[in-house]
Amino acid sequence: MVSKILVLSKDINLSASMDYVKDLCSYMGECGIETHVVCYGEKDADFSPSKNLHVHQVKFILGANNPYSWHMLMNNEMKRRAREVIESRGGFDVLHCIDWISYPATAGVSSLFGIPFIVTIRSTEKERGFSIPESGLISEMEWHTAKEAKKIITLSETTRNILVHDYKMPPEKVVHLWGEGIFEITKNIYDEITSREEK
Repeated sequence: MVSKILVLSKDINLSASMDYVKDLCSYMGECGIETHVVCYGEKDADFSPSKNLHVHQVKFILGANNPYSWHMLMNNEMKRRAREVIESRGGFDVLHCIDWISYPATAGVSSLFGIPFIVTIRSTEKERGFSIPESGLISEMEWHTAKEAKKIITLSETTRNILVHDYKMPPEKVVHLWGEGIFEITKNIYDEITSREEK
């Protein structure tokens, strides 16, 4: 059974009425799972919105000539902070990567500490229309993220179909979630991966 998770995400909007990362992490915290989030913030800060939810924000002040480069640079700071959290808190069962944006940091700490990760892919670059020069790199990053994750969660049928048919991911690896109960199913995925790693 999962007892401690680390979520890596570009952000978490705690004030939004509906925010996937906030709702996911709040649910896990309410289930008694110690939940940590490493994300970008306007300042370096550690705070706990609730008993089992702990947010670790990293500030990143460098600029870049395009969003892709900025996100790749920002991942260095996220990876550094995630490593600090894991080393100081220890015992994480699962990492949860939110989209390709946080994949480099997730892959780095997953490899370093031997912690399995799952990914939620909310949309693919194909859905977004390949609208920037770096779109090919982003699409490649999405493929690597999906390939390396233990499980892939999608929130739309279109995203799932692209991952299975275009990215050639095994259908049993891709879990499409919608409606009520999506976080309960996510917790079951955590438990499944934790049990598998313990064997």
